Amino acid sequence: MLLRDAIRETAAVLASAGIEDARLEAEWLCETALGLKRPQLALQAGRTLAPTEAERIHAWGARRAAGEPLQYVLGETDFYGLTFKVGPGVLIPRPETEKLVELALEALAKFPLSPGLLATRNTQHETFASATVLDLCTGSGCVALAIAAQLATRSTQQETVVCAVDLSPDALRYARENQTALGIPGVRFFEGDLYAPLPAGLRFAVITANPPYIAPPLYDALPHEVKGHEPELALRADEDGLAVFRRIVEGARERLLPGGWLFCELSSEHADPARAILSRHGFTEIGFLPDSFGKPRFAVGRAPAA
Repeated sequence: MLLRDAIRETAAVLASAGIEDARLEAEWLCETALGLKRPQLALQAGRTLAPTEAERIHAWGARRAAGEPLQYVLGETDFYGLTFKVGPGVLIPRPETEKLVELALEALAKFPLSPGLLATRNTQHETFASATVLDLCTGSGCVALAIAAQLATRSTQQETVVCAVDLSPDALRYARENQTALGIPGVRFFEGDLYAPLPAGLRFAVITANPPYIAPPLYDALPHEVKGHEPELALRADEDGLAVFRRIVEGARERLLPGGWLFCELSSEHADPARAILSRHGFTEIGFLPDSFGKPRFAVGRAPAA
């Protein structure tokens, strides 16, 4: 089988399964399955595939046609200019979440971090005096690692430490694999429920979070590609979808440095109740900011300076 025929046949299979952009997805599947870049895919369109290559493309096309997310089939996705490994058990990073990285970096650029407030590590006991960023519900580690990568290019001081927490051991396995593959230092991952696994007294200039925020009725209505494959733990939240957010806000004041910022991804319908929750817990400079596509998405609050 020629490569061009494999692309055409895979596109036909995907189109018959009702997948939009079937041709484009077929090209993505073929180029990743063969380890090619997009220009190479066109240049090698007339070459004959080895049997193992044809079998891999066929198997990947069948998985995608059955409704498995494209990113799971490919085993990777791009986020903030970095490539992250993903698969069953971890939430797929979305482009809209990239704004969470930008918000954190903008806040850190204005935050009066002195060397004493930057991370310090006791390598013998693995403890920290303080750290710069805490990323809750880290999943694949995309937000934490993207922030750390940017800070590493900007900082001339001692090593910046980003702490990242997730309840899921499966998600943290991907996060640690991504850290190794990307070669990004300065991120330490903790397994546990929100703030519980962190060393006592550890405080941060910025807390970011992309928690589960889909209320049960809405979760039940999600398309099979999402509900049938991505982890419920990372998507569904009890009550009105704000159960986890409430707990994040309740614990944030004790974990933020004076004047520190909390940035949390939610849904647009959460804007008013999220503002009320932040206000009730004494946050200032409260807002609900849009993502890069203009949709209201991020609850913002600042801890009092004193």
